Amino acid sequence: MPGGHAIAYIVQKGGVSNIVAQPIIGGAPRQLTHFKSGSIFRFGLSRDGRLALARGSQSSDVVLIRKFQ
Repeated sequence: MPGGHAIAYIVQKGGVSNIVAQPIIGGAPRQLTHFKSGSIFRFGLSRDGRLALARGSQSSDVVLIRKFQ
């Protein structure tokens, strides 16, 4: 985090990602984003405190093939 007083990281709860800041001197973390859906893949903070992030959703399928020749 700008100023070096906290560390920001991604927290995933119930399939939803948000960013929180944990003060280095201790205490409760502060939630920086309040998304209701989706995942955060990467984020960055500028020196002036602006937040940039890449977020979205992931999906995958499984296919069972039997008697493949």
